[in-house]
Amino acid sequence: MKKFIFSLLPIFMVAALCMCLTSCGGGDDGDDDIIGGSPQQQQQQQQQQQQQGGNGLDYDATPEGVYGEDRDEAGNLKISKINFPDDNFRNYLNSLTSGTDGVLTDAEISNIKVIYIENKNINSLKGIEYFTALTELHCDDNKLTSLNISQNTLLTKLWCKSNMILSLDVSKNTALTMLYCYDNQLTSLDVSKNTALKKLSCPSNRLSSLDVSKNTALTWLECSYNGKITSLDVTNNTLLEFLDCSHNKLPSLDVSKNTVLSILSCSNNLLTSLIVSNNTKLTELHCYSNRLISLDVSNNTALKKLFCTDNLLTSLDVTKNTALTTLECDPSVTVTGWPKQ
Repeated sequence: MKKFIFSLLPIFMVAALCMCLTSCGGGDDGDDDIIGGSPQQQQQQQQQQQQQGGNGLDYDATPEGVYGEDRDEAGNLKISKINFPDDNFRNYLNSLTSGTDGVLTDAEISNIKVIYIENKNINSLKGIEYFTALTELHCDDNKLTSLNISQNTLLTKLWCKSNMILSLDVSKNTALTMLYCYDNQLTSLDVSKNTALKKLSCPSNRLSSLDVSKNTALTWLECSYNGKITSLDVTNNTLLEFLDCSHNKLPSLDVSKNTVLSILSCSNNLLTSLIVSNNTKLTELHCYSNRLISLDVSNNTALKKLFCTDNLLTSLDVTKNTALTTLECDPSVTVTGWPKQ
């Protein structure tokens, strides 16, 4: 009888061990299934993860999703939704000679210096950061609300007009010489780090101030139609040839240091005086819709066009403006030296 009991003991021990394994982690719903399951179960779990989002990333966590870098086995950058969420941006990249195979090699990326993606109905340029060799970006007339160019440090020219961009950080883009960001929704614009800037065009935004004191290389400045700018100091911008600051709320404007200025538009402001005696190279002067009581243009002998309607002028002498071909002035103003013979 004892022999019979001892012969059954190993069987009971095996049965008890199986029951313990089942209760401690063999169930279908436990987390241990993922870590300690059979190779077949692990493979099934990986397939389920890939079907649910690939690489375990949650694409719906934010409006654009949570994206990581997606490369093929050779290390080439895939033109995928992970790297480039916007469909129209991807379509553009796929249309490039280097993108027809659906991937971009490091060499191909470094050879892309200029990108033209104007009027492509693009909502996001996520992925533009991969193109670190980029020197020109043209993304006008799209639906962008943001633009991150912090990695594109070689940019010299940026066109991003006619979008819906709320803020634009160009502090890392110190090589910029041209910046066209007009017709957006910018409330501020810091260009203090962009000392190489030669042309700045930022009209039709919501700017209330603009500091260009560090931008001494500027030859062209447009900041019109912002409506809220109350002061503008251009005394350091001695290379300015073109200045348009119209349709703002400027009570004064000092252009005495801008001696190479050729075109000046300061209309639709609150100016009560305007001294242009040092601006002997002026060919066009637009100063209508202000509060000017007097205007002396006797030193502006190169002047060809003068628009000064809707002010408080009573008289105007253009005798010395022998090159003048166009003059628009209120009928109530007494004009001497016009019309030209």
